[in-house]
Amino acid sequence: QLCDVELIMNGGFSPLTGFMDEATYKSVVDNVSLPDGLIFGLPVVFDTDDEDLSPGDIVLLKDGDRPIATVEFTDKYTPNKAYEC
Repeated sequence: QLCDVELIMNGGFSPLTGFMDEATYKSVVDNVSLPDGLIFGLPVVFDTDDEDLSPGDIVLLKDGDRPIATVEFTDKYTPNKAYEC
């Protein structure tokens, strides 16, 4: 996920400014576009198995001991990896 964070931060996933919420994720998987109709074919989600994270939580992402970015969770959902394929 470090690569996704870097691409979000450097504009490589423009116009995304963060990981996708559930509505954006579903739009990309179902329609190969963002909700506004802009073509975007790659779901960009924050995968975690931490059940304690909730919408509104802010976490510090690190690479080893090096802080990389903060992420504020706006949604909590389970991506459908089989359907993505």
